Amino acid sequence: MHSKWLTAAAKARLTDEVTRAERGHRGEVFLIVENHLPIQEAYYIGCRERAIELFSEYRVWDTEENTGVLVYVNICEHQLEIVADRGISAHVSPTVWRAMCDKGRVRYCQSKKPKKAC
Repeated sequence: MHSKWLTAAAKARLTDEVTRAERGHRGEVFLIVENHLPIQEAYYIGCRERAIELFSEYRVWDTEENTGVLVYVNICEHQLEIVADRGISAHVSPTVWRAMCDKGRVRYCQSKKPKKAC
C-alpha cells in the first residue's frame, strides 16, 4: 500500500482489504493511490502508462512466482488500472482485468455524494 496523502487510518483499512483480497489465490497485490498524475508527467503519460511505470519502480514484478499485481487508483482522473505480472496474466485474460477496473470505477463514482463526471 502506498499513498502520500491518505490518512494512517485509511491506509490501515485499505491494507486490511488488500490482505483479505489476497486470500484464496497466489497473486501478491500492491495498491497505489495517487491524487493526481505527477505534474512533470501529466502532459506526457496517461494513467495506464503511470501504472506500468509504478509497477516497475516498486518492483511489483519481483515475486517468487511472478504473480505481482499492481492496483493503481488515480482519484483526480477517476481511473483504476491493474497491471499484472506474467505468472498471473497467464491465468487471467485482459478482458477480466478491464472488467474489474470498470466495475471499481463505477462503484467509486456511485459512492460520491455530489455526482461528478466519471
